[in-house]
Amino acid sequence: QSNGEGDRKAAMVKLTYAERIELSKMEDAILSAEATLEQLQQELSAGSNDPAWFATHGAKIAEAETAVKRLYDRWEVLEGKRK
Repeated sequence: QSNGEGDRKAAMVKLTYAERIELSKMEDAILSAEATLEQLQQELSAGSNDPAWFATHGAKIAEAETAVKRLYDRWEVLEGKRK
């Protein structure tokens, strides 16, 4: 394997401009998603006895948890490409 070929492979795993922008905004996005999740969890714990209310908030919490996980997963991918 020539040195030039290895350099091309290394360049392929570097972050694109768009990925660098995404990574620079990732921490704020995660903090915002976590704040949303925390707010929903507090609303649920202080909620009413109405089963429909719990069903609606339970679905919102599941969506918020998925969003947080997705952001952390994407952050891990971007950080891995950066190394």
